[in-house]
Amino acid sequence: MYYLYLPPVNLSQLMTDPIFATRHWINIQIYIENLVVKILIIMVLPMRHHAHYAS
Repeated sequence: MYYLYLPPVNLSQLMTDPIFATRHWINIQIYIENLVVKILIIMVLPMRHHAHYAS
């Protein structure tokens, strides 16, 4: 399980520091990707289980 800490965003810091902004968006993207992968795994495992016993 991957839980990334997303630091609180200071808008003025986002506007003035492009490197900080980029790192923050990368963190958000990684977090969302991990979430999607977990959801897909949770959905696929029961389907594989049922398909195995249905055939």
